[in-house]
Amino acid sequence: MESGAIPDDSITASSFWQAWHEPWRGRLHGVTGEAAWVSMHSRIGEWLQVFPGSAGRNIPVTNLLNNPVDARYVRFLPQTWYGRISMRAEVVGCDTNAVVPTCPYVLGMESGAIPDGSITASSFHGPTFEPYLARLYGVAGGGAWIAEHPHTIGEWLEPRMPD
Repeated sequence: MESGAIPDDSITASSFWQAWHEPWRGRLHGVTGEAAWVSMHSRIGEWLQVFPGSAGRNIPVTNLLNNPVDARYVRFLPQTWYGRISMRAEVVGCDTNAVVPTCPYVLGMESGAIPDGSITASSFHGPTFEPYLARLYGVAGGGAWIAEHPHTIGEWLEPRMPD
């Protein structure tokens, strides 16, 4: 973000107050002029998004975080989509408990280490599109999680990380 390596048009937000408060102005240490993103509304649910998603059904996208995040849950909140909200995902991290930290360390979506019952979603579009089908590269006979409400921002997918 700060370096400008992420293009302005890859930084989006739920809203912005006015010109001079666009999402790309949310870069750390600012830009010339107004140096902050400001949302249109002061309420829970406003968001600033930095990472792009996939542009095609079979094109994986990797989004890396520069700073470590210690989390038990990861929630994906799709903001744009084509047709229906759907996805396949994997979460990669570092095993910081190892004598020598191991990176990347696949946390279990694709491999099945995260049990099916530990992958939840706001909704799903019937039994053939359940949350556990969001595993990267799918599962036998399945393709992806698809949200029940295909045109609603706020649908989410949440894999619970193993202890």
